[in-house]
Amino acid sequence: MRCRYGLQVQCACPNDDLSDIYDVVVEAERTIEVEEIIAFAASMADRKMFQEDLTTLMARKLNAKVTSVGWHYGVKTVIRA
Repeated sequence: MRCRYGLQVQCACPNDDLSDIYDVVVEAERTIEVEEIIAFAASMADRKMFQEDLTTLMARKLNAKVTSVGWHYGVKTVIRA
């Protein structure tokens, strides 16, 4: 079984405190309760964190593969953990 979940996660950039919104895909070989994903995303709101750290933390917390896509000053960044 392959499960795939998509959502947006918001954090604050540590460099300039601006709010960043990332498109995130979570993939796992098992069911992850949506409430667990939502709780993680809510805990990140306005927290200062780089996209790379957010993606790694989410992958570890949910025990899943995570891909995040963001835009920083016109540069598209895709991070996989």
